[in-house]
Amino acid sequence: MALKHTFPQLCIYLLLAVGLVSWAGCDDDEMPPPPECTFGDIFQLNYTDYCDPELLKFRIASSDVPQPVGLPNFCFDDYTDSRSFQLEVPAGGTIYLHRYRDFPADISMEFIGTNCEAGDYTLINSCSDATSRRLVETYEVDASGFTTLIVRAVFRQNSEYVPGTREDDVLDFAAFTSPYTPAQVVNNGENSLALDCNGELPSFILSPRDGGVSPIDAAISLGFPFEACNCDEEIVLVELPPGVSLNKVRPRVPRNETETDTTHFNRNRLISTPITQFTNTDFGNPQQDPNVGGNPCLDFQDPNVGGGFNGLRVAIIDSGVEGGPNPFFQINADPNPDQSCVSHGPLGYDFIEEDGTPNDVIGHGTLVGSAYLSGLSGNFDVTLVNYKFLDTEFGTLFNAMCATSTALKTGANIINMSWGFPSNRFPPVLETLLNRAQDQNVLIVTSAGNDQRNVQDDPIYWPAFAGASYPNIVTVAAHSVDGSSGPFLVDFSNFSSDAVGIAAPYSTQARDASGAVVYPSGTSISAPIVARKLTEVAEPGMEPEVIINNLFMDGSKVGQNDNFIGQVRERRFLRTLQFNPANGGCEIQL
Repeated sequence: MALKHTFPQLCIYLLLAVGLVSWAGCDDDEMPPPPECTFGDIFQLNYTDYCDPELLKFRIASSDVPQPVGLPNFCFDDYTDSRSFQLEVPAGGTIYLHRYRDFPADISMEFIGTNCEAGDYTLINSCSDATSRRLVETYEVDASGFTTLIVRAVFRQNSEYVPGTREDDVLDFAAFTSPYTPAQVVNNGENSLALDCNGELPSFILSPRDGGVSPIDAAISLGFPFEACNCDEEIVLVELPPGVSLNKVRPRVPRNETETDTTHFNRNRLISTPITQFTNTDFGNPQQDPNVGGNPCLDFQDPNVGGGFNGLRVAIIDSGVEGGPNPFFQINADPNPDQSCVSHGPLGYDFIEEDGTPNDVIGHGTLVGSAYLSGLSGNFDVTLVNYKFLDTEFGTLFNAMCATSTALKTGANIINMSWGFPSNRFPPVLETLLNRAQDQNVLIVTSAGNDQRNVQDDPIYWPAFAGASYPNIVTVAAHSVDGSSGPFLVDFSNFSSDAVGIAAPYSTQARDASGAVVYPSGTSISAPIVARKLTEVAEPGMEPEVIINNLFMDGSKVGQNDNFIGQVRERRFLRTLQFNPANGGCEIQL
């Protein structure tokens, strides 16, 4: 099981630097009017909606803050370090409040009901259960029987930090008249995830920074529920309270004003299954393309090498595999599954259900694995391990990174990633793992994507763009073959003269999850074709650059064509076998 924690005791004080905070969801209830009675000059908080909240912001460094007049001391003798506001109680009597702070301190909340009469003050909550050190907190306050609610937030300095030391220390509030309802819910197998109004997950990933606080210590300090990867406690998923989405945050330890960041922050993302849209009428359906469906040289063949202890270990990170109808997957199954950190089965591991049966629900991983294994040959045994993180509609970046980390920790020599996602920044957790792969001499093959665009355009397409800067990463575009003009990039394929290392056939014959013969297409299929060719020229312990050169420098397997100028680095393309009806044999297409 993954490490899971909920609201543990604080070990250190960690905060998120000031950033835009939004409350996701939609609240269309009619907003109540502002309070009819006031208590001194304290602020009045209006109700807002979850999609576009109006925040009440307190600057902690400011000493000119109005305090309520005539309130008794309920939980403390001194209210110097406090901020107060009031709001009208809605017709339903229940108020839903969100509190955000960006400085390390205990925040004690007092919810005081009143009917606007002198001396009529009732503390609704208990003094003992209203204190929290979490950066973001949500409250459900039953103020039935009162017309007005006064909220008093009391904070205390601690041994490591004095509130207000920085000019931008803030304490923000938003109020709602109804409970939070997710803007959208998407399915992930038997699991469902709620999305905010921006279509984003209410969670983020902490990953390590040299010399900083460990991600688990950081997560403990945040006080939110968290989960670490099974094989890597340095990759931690942190869940936010319902209805709260942090658009821009930066974890750090605020012991003084000169402290630098101590962990990397990564937004957890949805990764959808890549689907190809065909627009090029020259080839249309691959089965109708004479260079693919009409080419018996691309017919599926069982692999010619089996799994073993001393050969190469290949990991496909995808949607799993359906091995029952496809017994050829058993040929390259793991003869001795690694049990050191996850319960591997012979075919791999499921990071969604957390078990050793990575059953393929959507079929994508089975097609990728089939394209990889078809006719696989070589001088060494090849063990294929399937890591499942995609299911039904999507996968998450967290599970993809856990799968990648596990592949690295269990000795993969080659990793295939036939998926990707857009981001305008290099996710630090992905960068950490790609650096680790480079240090461990692990070869990564990834698909360029099927969006008809340059992978380096904003937002950048990852991990495809990493092929521009990592010598151990091969990003693969998709090409077709025209008998008169040679190979050309298919319409749907992404491209980049810097990041894309080679173009490969856009389709081949494969077996689907039912065992049927099909012709899948897309860069998702082009990538494992290249991964197979790289495996066939690899040896255990060989550096990735040597493996790549062994393939790319073989003119009988890899060619260059001006059709790929501006689309593929050095105009490289993987040659394909074509059927020669004259002699009934298969020949390299030059």
